Amino acid sequence: MKHKYSVYISWSQEDEAYIGQVIELAGCVADGVSHQELLENLDATIDEWIETATELGREIPKPIDHRSFEEGADEFNRKLEQHVRREVETAVQRVLQDVARSQGQLMISGRVIGGDPSEWWKRTEDQSSLKRG
Repeated sequence: MKHKYSVYISWSQEDEAYIGQVIELAGCVADGVSHQELLENLDATIDEWIETATELGREIPKPIDHRSFEEGADEFNRKLEQHVRREVETAVQRVLQDVARSQGQLMISGRVIGGDPSEWWKRTEDQSSLKRG
């Protein structure tokens, strides 16, 4: 290939051909029954894409530098990890706040008992003796 653009290649069972899509050039796609034919068709398609974009006064994207692509992917992964960590921390804080709010209440036998935990069993025993008596 004479162009240095990034290409995604896949096999199409339906078309019985390789399909190549130029990542940097939106809509720039070609096919071929062999890898070699696909690459030749892609070169011609890229030439046509650039010619059309030039005629329309559109910017021609430069090929992605593989090293900058990897650095961009690393940066994306770092940011994603930070985002996930923040989301988890926020969720944990919400749970802890909910627990703190409800700490004064405990559900026993369908009744909500609030206040000092040392009183819970006493109240439960008092209610049990009332039911028995």
